[in-house]
Amino acid sequence: MLEFKTMKMPGVSFRIYRAKLGVSKGKITNIQQQAIAIYHRGRYPGELNAKYELVGYLSKTTQSKLDQHLEAYRQLKAKTNTVHEVPTLAEFLPKYANILYLKNPETVDRKTQLIESKFPHLLQYPVDQIKGKQLVDFVTSYKRNRTATQIQNGDSPYTVGESTLKDWVCTLRALLQEASQYTGLFKCCDSLYGESLKFKIDNASDRYLNVKELKFLMQCLKKRDDSKLTNLNITCCFSDYLTPLILTSLATGLRPKYALALKWSDVDLENNQIKIRATKGKIKETQWCPLAAELLIVFKEWKKHPMHSQEGNWVFPSPTRPGNHLVSYKTTFTTFRKEYEINFVMYDTRHTFATLVTKIYKNIQTTQELLHHKDGKSTKRYARVIPTERVEAVHQLQTELPNFSAHFNIGSSAFSA
Repeated sequence: MLEFKTMKMPGVSFRIYRAKLGVSKGKITNIQQQAIAIYHRGRYPGELNAKYELVGYLSKTTQSKLDQHLEAYRQLKAKTNTVHEVPTLAEFLPKYANILYLKNPETVDRKTQLIESKFPHLLQYPVDQIKGKQLVDFVTSYKRNRTATQIQNGDSPYTVGESTLKDWVCTLRALLQEASQYTGLFKCCDSLYGESLKFKIDNASDRYLNVKELKFLMQCLKKRDDSKLTNLNITCCFSDYLTPLILTSLATGLRPKYALALKWSDVDLENNQIKIRATKGKIKETQWCPLAAELLIVFKEWKKHPMHSQEGNWVFPSPTRPGNHLVSYKTTFTTFRKEYEINFVMYDTRHTFATLVTKIYKNIQTTQELLHHKDGKSTKRYARVIPTERVEAVHQLQTELPNFSAHFNIGSSAFSA
């Protein structure tokens, strides 16, 4: 079958079926009635994608049939004003939710709700008409006027964090990329990735706990458990899941989602390692995490808790849904933070683990592997704790340069005066 698209009539194409042609010695000798078909491609109201519709077969009345069909399509388009070759953002959003569900079900609601709440002004735009200008206008709407001091201090020019703004823009761009691949009708323009849409993210501001803060955290967790265990008749030293969860995160650097999904069968006591099962999230393939001796002691103690007498194999079983693992720790964790006035979030345990590992071993690749980072760029933020070669080079240089203090008869007293 051969298909020819017309230049002057968008959407109209001719299909020639060789099987319905009589060919002899390279010449067409007979043309059957259905050998040449005329199709029109368009998208009608209520339809997500454009579709081909048979107008008729080549004959004496073909021109009139085609004119009538195109005129009816134009009238419908003028009447509803919603017929486009590509869907609008609002029309594609349900399909995008299905695509996301196949990739990572846990992100579906967050991403679709984010697009609906942050980009309501673009919902009626055909997705191929959303370009860099619309995104630049969106970003500009969050800009603020800064004082000279704020500019000098390098304060953000936006009313929200640049990482937050980047997340919003990237979420919409990901949808447009999927729409482009799904419909096959347009290509995302380069202006969506212009210089005006690049953000400066300060990874050096990642929060991690120092030795003093870690000691205070341990004291608070112990005090909390002792207080709650007063009225409980159990042999375990942990009152609930919070302390073991925080200690697990500190000792492994696992993202909270993966720590909560651990099973006892994932804990390999013989080889001192933990299996991280593949999901539709960040970790696509099963990986292994070293099990520290201190964490092994914590696990053995935590398993004594009556919560583990229920059916199930979860390290952190749900207290309200038997047979399922814990999904959210936010209420318990927030109460703990407020009660003991501790200023940190659960993800800070991961940053603390990465910072300490990098500081001790001074090998960024080891940190990357332990954090299960696919891209080393995400791990480079922790390299700040490694003494750089430049500092060592300057110290070595001092041994080769003349002794400044001896030549000019200066010393520490000259600077203390």
